[in-house]
Amino acid sequence: MRGKPGVISCVVVVCLAPGAMARAEQDPSEVAIPDFAVAIAPDEGTTSSEGTATLELGDVIKNAVYAVSKRPQLVRETPGVASVITHEQARSYGWDSLNDVLYRQPGFAPSRDYERRVVAARGQFESWNNNHLLMLIDGVPFNDNLYGSAYTWEITPLDLAKAVEVVRGPASALYGGNATSGVINIRTPTIEPGERQLRGRANLGVDGTQRYRAYGAQASKDGSVIISYDRFTTPGEEYASYDASGRTDGGTLQQFNVQDHRTSQYVFAKVSGNQIAKGLSAQLHYQDWDFQTGHGWLFDIPEAGNKDQMSEWRALAALSYRRSSKDVEQEYVVRFQRHHIDWHNRYYPAMPGCDPADSFCYIDGLSEQLKTHTDDVFARAQAGVDLPEQMHFLAGAEYTGFRYTGDEEHLSNVNLTTFERNPGNMVLPQGPYLEWIKDHMVHNVGAFAQVASGQLLGRRATATLGARFDRNFFTYTDISAMDRPNTDKHFQQLSPRAALVLFPTDRLSVKLLAGQGFRAPAPSELFGANTFALASNIAQLKPETVTTYELAFDWAVTGNWIWRANVYRREFNNQIAYSVANANLSTNVYSNTTAGAETELIGDVAINDSTRVQGFANYSLVHLLDEHINDPTIATSSKLTWAPQNVANLGVDYRMSKLDASAQLHLQGAVRRRDSDVASAANAALRPGEVDAWASVDARVAYRVMTWMLLGVQATNLLDDRATLIKNNDYPFDYRSDGRRVLFTLDLEQ
Repeated sequence: MRGKPGVISCVVVVCLAPGAMARAEQDPSEVAIPDFAVAIAPDEGTTSSEGTATLELGDVIKNAVYAVSKRPQLVRETPGVASVITHEQARSYGWDSLNDVLYRQPGFAPSRDYERRVVAARGQFESWNNNHLLMLIDGVPFNDNLYGSAYTWEITPLDLAKAVEVVRGPASALYGGNATSGVINIRTPTIEPGERQLRGRANLGVDGTQRYRAYGAQASKDGSVIISYDRFTTPGEEYASYDASGRTDGGTLQQFNVQDHRTSQYVFAKVSGNQIAKGLSAQLHYQDWDFQTGHGWLFDIPEAGNKDQMSEWRALAALSYRRSSKDVEQEYVVRFQRHHIDWHNRYYPAMPGCDPADSFCYIDGLSEQLKTHTDDVFARAQAGVDLPEQMHFLAGAEYTGFRYTGDEEHLSNVNLTTFERNPGNMVLPQGPYLEWIKDHMVHNVGAFAQVASGQLLGRRATATLGARFDRNFFTYTDISAMDRPNTDKHFQQLSPRAALVLFPTDRLSVKLLAGQGFRAPAPSELFGANTFALASNIAQLKPETVTTYELAFDWAVTGNWIWRANVYRREFNNQIAYSVANANLSTNVYSNTTAGAETELIGDVAINDSTRVQGFANYSLVHLLDEHINDPTIATSSKLTWAPQNVANLGVDYRMSKLDASAQLHLQGAVRRRDSDVASAANAALRPGEVDAWASVDARVAYRVMTWMLLGVQATNLLDDRATLIKNNDYPFDYRSDGRRVLFTLDLEQ
């Protein structure tokens, strides 16, 4: 904190006074926490007016987090394990995406499936859907409606975030589905009346990667407007690799060039009321991206001249109203989402050597063209009430409705119902992409309640109890039956949680946490039909559930240094993933129990008035206790597979006057395979029994040439270590991490 190094040593366990709580609840994206707010539930009138006015250490250690309990609390007093990463910190380390942030947090690790860079969490591998994380923007769910995906890679830019909250572990007691591995809450910027902000940024890479960003905001006494735009393009990581096609040249297995070019753009607009419409806010998000499929969507890299052409866009509009009185905070939200896809897939290359009399011989290959869209609407009403003894009660209800009305275009040279080749290789119309629910709504209703004890247990303990009940229900047309009857189906789950936070000393908080999470199968996992893109499983899929027990502590060691650590036991049931059965059928592949430990040290040292050093270090360990295999195509294992057992991160940021320099180290331990991953002798010869450990170094240097101009250079994977990320199941290849990327940066701001 500028001008006040060491103040954290004076801060004991902090609670917001009720009046401050009401003001913060009005706009959770802008939370002001005093340095000496309330020290272990003191007498009335002991609060200080001195506040944190920085976005540096104060945001990392002392700033409030909203997502843990839907109330602004300091990280150390929340009934959960959380971190807050500010816009300034992300820029200092050169982080451009949520993946960049998550990969540096304890409990998370880089993963890969198909073309997507996804996030493994606490020993659980993540498949292409990336749907075990719940992504919020200002507390409103923003996961994709078709796959349930959290879009954490570069297509969601960090420039629309004033701060990012990361909550580890299940959070379904408040948020329902997808909140199994954690919650990410993006807090968008706010602006004061009479203020105007303009800034732009350009990143130019020596490999052709480019990113351009523009941001503008202005506020008056009546309201504020914020608009931002982001455009990104990269050639990606393209290299020669084996695929799963088995194509040979003279008996030798062939390699083909992985296709990884990606572009995206993002438009964000936010309008908020100040006086007449105080508490009212509207947001618009438009996101589109083009991409290639890497190793191919059935792991057959398209031959030259038949590249996949994949394009998608999402439009989301959200309207929220928050009102606070002396003792009651109310929130009402409605959000609409449309997801549009335009795909030209090349699933199989030409097979000239097969028998043309065989209708399943794709002499000219197999391609599919699809243009379609899905819609959903989300609504929430909730209220929080301040009770005697600073207790707080929160309750609310949510509804999500998903709808698919058919395709704009769906074509293929193969009959995608029988999978027989069309006569003469004709490109013909196909049946609906989600035929099971065409013109049927999919409903999810959830109700939740939570009570926090405040001072009821005394000055050195708080308790939080909560639960949520969700029911996902729908009517579908059973297209597998001759008479195609309409059939009803539902999934439902009660998700409780309990937390006890103890404050043994002024600098130490200890947390005992227990919670459950769940995820009902996504529409893509249930309703896909007439396509090679999905192998859905409406008859057999079960919801995923997770139960976690956790012990954590948060200790202000000395000066501006905080040490956090936690141990946990995690029971995950019915993991849904792609199986090799029936061409990537969505399947409950296994259940397992793991135990783990995570620890992190966050610090800040002010050397003099113009020089300071900030840093972080963390380490995560996961151990497999037990597992049960549901999918007979994968082998059992007594040790953790498909995700790293050990992960560590180290980062240092040095600031001196106009200079800002940072460096980071990521260490990832070896990742084990299952025996079924190398069942064939040919694949076993190409892949060892485990993926080697690897390290990556990133660095950034920036210099403020003028008050309004910052020039810099940043590099990821500075040592150009071509690390390997595991591909599960029996294929002849793994994924390769991105190589060295050097970007020159220009920041302009007013």
